[in-house]
Parts: sequence; structure tokens; C-alpha cells
Amino acid sequence: MRYTAIGSGAGSRRVSKLALGVMRFGTDTDVETSYAIPDRFLEADGTFVGTSNNYACWANGTQGGESETVLGQWRRDRGSGEELNEEQRRRLDAAGR
Repeated sequence: MRYTAIGSGAGSRRVSKLALGVMRFGTDTDVETSYAIPDRFLEADGTFVGTSNNYACWANGTQGGESETVLGQWRRDRGSGEELNEEQRRRLDAAGR
């Protein structure tokens, strides 16, 4: 795995150049597969995961945030923490929140 730094100074983080996108976790990708994929990613020394709370807002019966929920459950169940860096994008409402 190749790595790069994001940020600068004390806030700089070393992350894998390959990022894992989790867009379909919690919607089209079942929980078992949604756990297996980041398991393999960590085994390959990946450290960078991309999420966005609006990924699933287009899927029937969803609100967005499903991928973050599943990833958070995976982190809790696996005890994964510091080795994984999450890049999060947020959908803003009409008031810009």
C-alpha cells in the first residue's frame, strides 16, 4: 500500500492513497458484505474511507447516512479506531446546516 499525508502540522494524518468508498453500505450491500469489504481493506493496509451522508438519499425508503451507520457499527464490532481515517462529506439542508 502507498501512503500520503493529508493536512499539515500537528493535524496531519498519514493515509493510504487508495480510498475505500462505502456508498452502497446499508442499502444495496448487505451487512455481511459491508463488514467483509473493510475487513479486507484493513488487511491490505488501507486506512482511508470515504463517506457522505447523502449517498443513499436517492434509494427508496432511505434518508441518507446509512453507509455511515453501517461503517460505525463495523468499527464498534471490530474494535477498529485509530487505524482508519474517515473522510466525510455532509449534505446541507436549506438553511445551510
